[in-house]
Formats: sequence, C-alpha cells, structure tokens
Amino acid sequence: MTISTPKNTHNLSIRLLLLSISIILVHSLITHAQVAPRISASRSSSATEIYIRPKVDLTKKPSVARSATLSATALVVKEKPPLKVEMPEMVQLAGGAFQMGVKASKSDDGPEHLTLVASFEISKYPITNKQFAQFASETKYITIAEKDASEFERKNKISWKTFASKDRENHPVVWISYEDAQAYCIWLSSIIKNAPIKEKVEIEQEGDEEQTIVIEKTHPYRLPTEAEWEYAARGGLKDQSFPWETVDKSKINYNSNKRESTIQDAKQFIKAVGYQPPNSFGVQDLVGNVAQWCYDWYDPSFYEYSPEPPQKAYGPEKGTERVIRGGSWLEDLESCKVTSRQSAPQSMRTAQVGFRIVRVIAPPAASNKPVKN
Repeated sequence: MTISTPKNTHNLSIRLLLLSISIILVHSLITHAQVAPRISASRSSSATEIYIRPKVDLTKKPSVARSATLSATALVVKEKPPLKVEMPEMVQLAGGAFQMGVKASKSDDGPEHLTLVASFEISKYPITNKQFAQFASETKYITIAEKDASEFERKNKISWKTFASKDRENHPVVWISYEDAQAYCIWLSSIIKNAPIKEKVEIEQEGDEEQTIVIEKTHPYRLPTEAEWEYAARGGLKDQSFPWETVDKSKINYNSNKRESTIQDAKQFIKAVGYQPPNSFGVQDLVGNVAQWCYDWYDPSFYEYSPEPPQKAYGPEKGTERVIRGGSWLEDLESCKVTSRQSAPQSMRTAQVGFRIVRVIAPPAASNKPVKN
C-alpha cells in the first residue's frame, strides 16, 4: 500500500527549511558585525580621539550593571604639547643709509661707500648652545661635522657638542658650518607661530586695464647680510673701529695672551653671551669671543665695483666662500674691528665661529634719509 504525501505538506516543509537557513545566516551576520571593533578618529585642537566599540556577546542578556560597557569607550591619545621655543632675544633697528667700510684702505674693507639697509631685527647675542640644542633635538638634525667628519674630527670625536656641556648652555654655539646655521634659521622660521613678518606689497600691473595687485610677502629668519651686520655693529657711530664711542680693550675677548688653537683653550677662553656691554643700538657681543657667519658670498673687491649710490645691501650673487665678521677669542685686535672682513668655505667649522640671526621688517624706501653717524 502506497502512502502519498499531500502536496501542501511537502511545500510547507521546504518553506520551513529555507526560513531556518535564513535565520541562521542573519544571526551570523549580525553577530559578526557587532563583535568586530569599529575604529574612527576625529582630530581636535587638543587631542586625537580614537573611539573603539567594545566586543558584545549577544547570546547573553545584559544586566543593568553590564549595560554601561555597551556605550562607546574612548581612548584619548594626546598630541604633543606646543613647543616652548628657546627664542633668541631680538633687537629692532630702524633702517637707513650708512657709510660702510674704510675710507683709505688697500685691503678688502675699502673703499668706504654709502649703503642702504631696510629696517630689521637682529639677535641681541649670538645663538647659544641651548638654543641650537633644542633645534637639533626637535629635528634630529646632524651637523656637517657629525655626518661628514674630517680625520681630525673623527680622531678627537669633536663637534658642536664638544663645547656644549650642561654648564655651557649660555655660551655661543661653535663648530657650526654655514649650512648648519642656515638649517637653524629655516627651522625657527617654520615653527614660530606668525614668525615670518607679513608685509602687503602693492604692484601696479600694466596692460589694457591698469590695476593694483596686493600680494603678501613674508620675511623669515636668516643670517645677516654683511651690510646688516656692520650697520648693527657700528651702532650709529661714524669712523669708529669698534661698537662704542670709547674703546676699552678689556671689553673685547681677543687673543692678547698667546692662546693656542686647541679644544682646551677654546673651552677656557670662549665666554658666555652677554659678557660685552651693548652698543648704542642695544646689540651685544658683536666683536671678539666668536666671529659670526654672514649671508653673503665673499668677494675681496666687491666694495670697488658694487653699484652705487647707494650700494645694494646684498653681496655678490655667487662665490666660493661666505663672509665671516667680528673676529674671535683666537684672533688679534685688528680682526675684531667692525670693518674687518673674513671668509671661509660654507662647510668650514671651527671653535672660532658661531652665528646670529636677523629678520627684515620692511623694504628700503627711496625716501629713507641717511642716519646720523
């Protein structure tokens, strides 16, 4: 005897089977979606917040105490706090014209010529070990002496750090090449908020319709030009060899007692910044102690052929060596005059040379009157 299954009963069994499969699949997808962590980041001015959704077991009924774990928990990763910069103290100088160089000279410091400089700020002292150390630490900067050491530097393990012990933080940084000094200037310009002074410049555009275009020009920190350095060093004085009206040799740290070019003598004779009285512009330590890199290329005959009147405040457009000014603890008094010019390849580093910085405030105006000097 054959027993036949009713057709509607067979269809019902198939539908129940399909429904069961669907429930299982949906439950699996929901469980996977809820258990997988969701991570989203949102940045604010104070912190970066990363929200992580906790794992949840949907097979258990949450109690009242457990329901708190269902809310999103926040993992707060704090951003690095704003950098407190060891900022060089700056002195603001009004621009103008001055007589640069020496009247009667057969050397590279003449002839005397009228030079015009824009208003600018200049660091009151040379850059210190502490200030340069912060730059090197923040940027992981490696100086030329450290990455391309000479045989002498390798043998003696010498670099700027040799002269930058904890008790010498306020001494001028030395063993710095021109490139190292430039790198510091670029860093300082980039990290100081609103540091580059902004200036609106109007340009008359010619054409079918004349119009005035206003552009914004920035003036970041850099090394001083040779003209800016001498302008600051003279302090408004005319025909003076040093930054003060009355010259006292004891104010100048120069080689007056047969010092030698050794690491030991450098550590002994280099003085902390501020050892020298300011000139009438309020700038200190310009001559003696450590000489300072200037922005310009060096040309011994530049004073003779440069355009005038007045001479532009920048040196030659190219060269093989950079200008150094001010003289040092190892040089004679003649080298420490405000007009004395020296030079070296820009990769050179020594315990005699450091640097200071400037920032231009405004461009030179045609109406500027020469300052009384």
